[in-house]
Amino acid sequence: MAFFANLPNDVYEEVNEPRYSATNAREEVVVFENEKENVQEEERDVHTVAFIMSDGDNLQILQNDFVTERFFNSPERGHLPVSWSYAPCMAVSGVRVCDLSVLSTTPTTTPPRSSPVAATTAFPQVLMPNALEWARSQLTANDTLSAGPSGIGYAFPQLFPQGVDQAHAQATSLLMRASGQSLVNVIGVVPSRESLSQLVVQDAIKSVVYFTFGPASMGYSALHGNVDMQQGVPVVAPRLNLWGEDASGDEVGVQGLVDELSTMPKNANLTSGYSIVVVTPSHNYSDVVRAGEMLMEQGGFEVSEPWQANVCVGTAASSSNNS
Repeated sequence: MAFFANLPNDVYEEVNEPRYSATNAREEVVVFENEKENVQEEERDVHTVAFIMSDGDNLQILQNDFVTERFFNSPERGHLPVSWSYAPCMAVSGVRVCDLSVLSTTPTTTPPRSSPVAATTAFPQVLMPNALEWARSQLTANDTLSAGPSGIGYAFPQLFPQGVDQAHAQATSLLMRASGQSLVNVIGVVPSRESLSQLVVQDAIKSVVYFTFGPASMGYSALHGNVDMQQGVPVVAPRLNLWGEDASGDEVGVQGLVDELSTMPKNANLTSGYSIVVVTPSHNYSDVVRAGEMLMEQGGFEVSEPWQANVCVGTAASSSNNS
């Protein structure tokens, strides 16, 4: 089964060269591991915020802005938990048409998921090996890579015909595993549980952040933090977008974000006690740090990795349904 997946790429250039050797090296390297088990949530009066950086599905951004000090190469990176959207297709070559028979041809021995070279040895060839290997080797304890919308390439799973949805989900799972990812960002115009049915049964996918592509004023958060559980996998919608400089609404600046979040419940046992915030390229990593510090100074907030927030909010949703 073959299918088409779009790879946003304004200006593609070959990067199979040591261009990333000039970026800042870090003394302490903590590589992301997928296995996150037995996350328990205690009773606490706190509102949990998780930031996810957008547009990592765009190969041009990954080659340019992503590696500048505005984003992944910021000297402040690691200050607080952030998930970086990153195209899992970087782990395989020629992903204009994806053939699962090719993707399934892996070596007999695959390095551990935490290994920074796993992505380069899991498949015979890779699309941008230096970029992916460098990004994984630079992860701090507060960084994770998540699969951009909607997995292997920019696509709307709700539009896939039967059979193609399964092929897309399987290819996405394979490449997420090779890239050390467990959270996938899915985008859709009309929210649909059916469009996720093949993705949530994949072993590499532990949680989903669901973007909406609707009214422009709502950004990606038209579902305003809605939570769903499918096959034990939490599906959580962003609550707000760090996008522009408005003081209120769905797309806000740093102060607007802090003000909007201040109106939310501080209760770890409620689904409304969690907020996923999408950070668009209109803001940088320093803005995320500033927002996090302002929330901490206010009190009653914590910043968490999106995968952990999703698991906890899923637990709150399940508890609510069972009560």
